[in-house]
Amino acid sequence: EFGTAEIYYNKKNYKKALTAYIELLQYNYPPAFYRVGEFYSKGINLKKRYDLAAQFFERGAELGEARCYYELSQMHAGGLHFQQSKEKEVELLEIASGLNEPRAMLQLGRYLLKGEGVEKDTLRATGLFKELALAKDPAAMYEYAVIMIASGVENDSIIAGISGVIDCIDKGLPFEAHEIFVLRHSGDLNGY
Repeated sequence: EFGTAEIYYNKKNYKKALTAYIELLQYNYPPAFYRVGEFYSKGINLKKRYDLAAQFFERGAELGEARCYYELSQMHAGGLHFQQSKEKEVELLEIASGLNEPRAMLQLGRYLLKGEGVEKDTLRATGLFKELALAKDPAAMYEYAVIMIASGVENDSIIAGISGVIDCIDKGLPFEAHEIFVLRHSGDLNGY
């Protein structure tokens, strides 16, 4: 069962977790393909093998696993196993974002904001950041607040919830300070 495998994984009992994930592969369970690919791509309890990671991520993606699309995008971005390709990275980020993969949504939003690898689309980027900010993603909260403040919008429910970020931005503090502030005030950072 996947839940049992996740318990092993979260407790860092990687040998038992991997055994459980591998057993689930026979049932074409998409999250199991993601995890086994992750074991290979990060070298968790196995030798790092991008070729095998790619195979598991590709199969998981075929089965609709958003995290597999994201991992494949990162492999294309870094030229890991695949030829480095911004075009392919963005294509895969688009798919993963459409499946609500938070890391893909954040990265795609940043690309849309800058027009990097895609046509610049501030409105779409703002929508992605807002969706993630509502889910309390600290980096997206920061990105969203910066856009709203630059647009002159100050009566926004998300900005109201992280009003201290505005002070950080006004004081010219570095990005890390904004992120730490958001984490502290969203309850996601203990004792930072």
